[in-house]
Amino acid sequence: MKADELDAPKDALIRFFKAFADIAIISALKNQPMTGYGIKKHFMNRIGDIASPSTIYTHLVLLERKRLIECIKNKRGRLYALTATGRKIADNMPNIVEEINRSLNKILEI
Repeated sequence: MKADELDAPKDALIRFFKAFADIAIISALKNQPMTGYGIKKHFMNRIGDIASPSTIYTHLVLLERKRLIECIKNKRGRLYALTATGRKIADNMPNIVEEINRSLNKILEI
């Protein structure tokens, strides 16, 4: 087996995370506000070290611009929390995940 074949699942997971980082971050913030580092640690505990800080912070800025999250500055730094609109998306996550699965099955012809 070639070395690049050994990393194929990890590479796929990295690509998948980058594609759905916004949804993953909204889901991560559903139960409590977190710092950027806390979000990184959350994903590290769940899926390993595949979520780069640049990917996380890029998506935090984009989500804030879309008003899906808000930044609360405190002693520890920046804390990110869902807005009311972000909360509606988080509450609808099971339907979003189902639609993603349907779309992937169509794309991959599974």
